[in-house]
Amino acid sequence: MNVAEYKARRAALVGPLHRETCPQCRKALPTCYCHALRPFVAPASFVILQHYDEARNAIATARMAHLSIQNSELIVGRSFAGNARVDALIAAPARRNVILYPSRDAMPIEGLLEAGACDPRPLTFWVLDAKWAQVPKMLRLSPNVRAIPMVRFTPDRASFFQIRKQPHPAYLSTIESIFLVIDRLRRAEASPSTAHHALIDVFRYLVEQQLGFVNVDRDMRHRAAKELRRSRQLQKTQQSCG
Repeated sequence: MNVAEYKARRAALVGPLHRETCPQCRKALPTCYCHALRPFVAPASFVILQHYDEARNAIATARMAHLSIQNSELIVGRSFAGNARVDALIAAPARRNVILYPSRDAMPIEGLLEAGACDPRPLTFWVLDAKWAQVPKMLRLSPNVRAIPMVRFTPDRASFFQIRKQPHPAYLSTIESIFLVIDRLRRAEASPSTAHHALIDVFRYLVEQQLGFVNVDRDMRHRAAKELRRSRQLQKTQQSCG
């Protein structure tokens, strides 16, 4: 492959600046993952608060989780103070709201599930979807959200999100965190349902798809660089002979 061929194949891979996107998952049509979704009803409701920056990220997992969980909501913003929908959800007396956040004062999820016998209200888990450095600011700007009781968990494995660097092995992507919560709920209920595994299945599909693009691009760049070196070496040889 010569340099011209590499540039042509690279342009075909990247596509035009404004590619047609799927109206549901909002990814470019060639990378749409909707066919891999298996929507289900989770044993608890989820409200996902997504930072604007993550909403523009093509490989963010919040929308993927929302499309998979039928009893979930996705709300985008930076500050949620004064957000009418957020305030209404927090104030709903039938809800037992908790937010996933690994603060020192947060209750371990095991303790939350044990306390469920004393509070029969259905659980609603709030999840913050943003870069790790942005999450504390989101909470500072949203005192209504910050007031929700916090819950933390200890993951039993490292994140599978190989295409994004996590600041700590214990940090998981949004969809992995939600999967872990549902899995703990299922275990506590001794439920045989594995419907929530659809979260991990579509997530792995996204990761493997993106890794495939990375490998193809790397191979193309390697071949083009090799061809360029050969071309330069040939030119040097011709010049020395001339």
